[in-house]
Amino acid sequence: MDYKIGIDGNVFIKTHPTGVEVASRELIHHLLKLDRDNHYIIYTPKPLPSRWRDLPNVTNHVVVANRFWTQRALPVAIREDHLDIFWSPAYMLPPGLTGIKTIATIHDVAFMKFPLAYKVRDWALSFSTVLKAKVGATKILAVSQQTKQDLKKIFGIGERRIEVVYNAVSHYHLRPNLQDIHEKYHLPEQFLLTVGRVEPRKNSTKILESFCVIAQNHPQLHLVFAGPKNQLSVRLEAEAKAAGLEHRVHFIGFVAELDLPMLYRAAEIFLFPSLYEGFGLPILESFAAGTPVITTNFGAPAEVANHAALLVNPHDTNAIVRAVSHLVGDEELKTKLVQAGYERLKDFSWEASAAKLKSIIDTL
Repeated sequence: MDYKIGIDGNVFIKTHPTGVEVASRELIHHLLKLDRDNHYIIYTPKPLPSRWRDLPNVTNHVVVANRFWTQRALPVAIREDHLDIFWSPAYMLPPGLTGIKTIATIHDVAFMKFPLAYKVRDWALSFSTVLKAKVGATKILAVSQQTKQDLKKIFGIGERRIEVVYNAVSHYHLRPNLQDIHEKYHLPEQFLLTVGRVEPRKNSTKILESFCVIAQNHPQLHLVFAGPKNQLSVRLEAEAKAAGLEHRVHFIGFVAELDLPMLYRAAEIFLFPSLYEGFGLPILESFAAGTPVITTNFGAPAEVANHAALLVNPHDTNAIVRAVSHLVGDEELKTKLVQAGYERLKDFSWEASAAKLKSIIDTL
């Protein structure tokens, strides 16, 4: 094969990348390492870092535009380059790509499950992204079986058009000194950790509610929320203070990507009772760091964790409290779950995901 393949490279230029952007970058990176048969053009609003531009089969097409980059500037650039295939790994397909085969990755349909959590404009953009993929994409990539089923059930997209390409985690380089991460983020000695935006679908309110009970029986434990601060985090801070727990509940804000592995490692337990996920990358990140996980007993979190975590009903405060109390007091169970997490990681790799994507490309 000798295709000319374009990729929306917006994921490379984010200062504070989300999980979606981190995962997309990794998949692109491993695809480019694997596939030397095809030529790739990565479209970005500003130049890529040199390590990407220097690959022999990669061209960086810088498309400068102040507004409507995806909708106006990008389609013009794509037509100029006479692509065979265009892949949008994290954002909306640009319009007007007639005569070009297209691939769109859909990471979740959270906006359909929790519409009130979205501003009207953001909800409309998310809906339009999936609708454009439904109408225009030759192939749609879902990051889990859960997302695939959601796309089929909610949007009526046919089975044959959707392929599941899992996310994974890269090899961690864990620094030997945990004290560094404690000092940088002012962390307590023993804490439960939750990672991600403080929002309804992450079950942030229920996590705090559960900790208010846990704190009574485990005075050594603290709770750490790692993620961008917002109105809900401010409200939860006030609730923690009202419960007399202001010194044991910590909102540390955005954590640098390079610091995340050590943050997971420093935690006693990773608490992730999410109400909905397209995949659940933090579960694998915690497995890789050797920290036991408590997560949701349905949907993508259960699909990803399998038997390597304690699975709970995320709507049940008592279930979350029991799981934490059980795990805190059982070192043998902790060790068992950590080992199971390492084993589960073997079922996910960027190399395998890139190979599957390459096979999809070859069939187009």
